[in-house]
Amino acid sequence: MVILAVMAPLATSCSTTQSTVADLEARIDALEAKLNLVSPTDDKVIEIGQVPERPPIVYVTGQIASPGPYAYTQQLTLRRAIAQARGFGDFANPRKVRILRRDSDPIVYDITSIDEGELEDPELYVDDIIVVPRKIL
Repeated sequence: MVILAVMAPLATSCSTTQSTVADLEARIDALEAKLNLVSPTDDKVIEIGQVPERPPIVYVTGQIASPGPYAYTQQLTLRRAIAQARGFGDFANPRKVRILRRDSDPIVYDITSIDEGELEDPELYVDDIIVVPRKIL
């Protein structure tokens, strides 16, 4: 991701990816025109720098021993992510574990069926959220 900072007469910043300097200058010009800004000079200061990307993660939450974000690695599966989070909490319902994924409906898995070999352990994707619900007593 590239951060663009524009100095006087317009002090602002924007984030952009895969843009050329010409594209960025055009965006600045359009913003100046939209805001009716008149510059005493045509000088624009453009500072471009890389923002470090955050490491890929998955989130494990709910009735889990140690909920939180965990590093995503290739071939990370649902069962492995739960193991990374130190397993289920005392009141976990392993039969209704959900994976929340961008642009998708929640997917519900029965971990006991995975443990017994009846279901394949699903592979996870970056930014998946695993929700382990509470048992209803």
